[in-house]
Amino acid sequence: MIRIAIAQLLALAIVACNAPGPAFRGAPVQRLAVNGSTFDIRFAGDKAQAMRMNTEAFPKRYETMAKAAVAIEMVSGCRVRRLDGDQSLAVASLSCTARSRPPAALAASYACAGLPVWNDATTETFQYDCTPVSG
Repeated sequence: MIRIAIAQLLALAIVACNAPGPAFRGAPVQRLAVNGSTFDIRFAGDKAQAMRMNTEAFPKRYETMAKAAVAIEMVSGCRVRRLDGDQSLAVASLSCTARSRPPAALAASYACAGLPVWNDATTETFQYDCTPVSG
């Protein structure tokens, strides 16, 4: 009996790994890879959530947060005003204008140059250049 309970708890923990936060439940998801990190992006109002879906050995927080910010901006068409989180999950406050709109179609994966070193004080606009990666 105890083995069954342990197996059920482990199965629940594994399933919960890809569960969005309460504000993002039921929101459509778009998957996008930036420089080798794959994110599921969801939106709720002026907030966005980027959940890293792939495994990486010892990812650095500031690098992963920069990739998450780029992925959110590419999918939403808006600028990331604030980004909180860690290497697995980032939540952004967005700044959208009347001209902000997501691109008509995105490739599945991008290689980006010019990513900033993201820290908790990074709120300024930064320039980056992304090109689709085939394969």
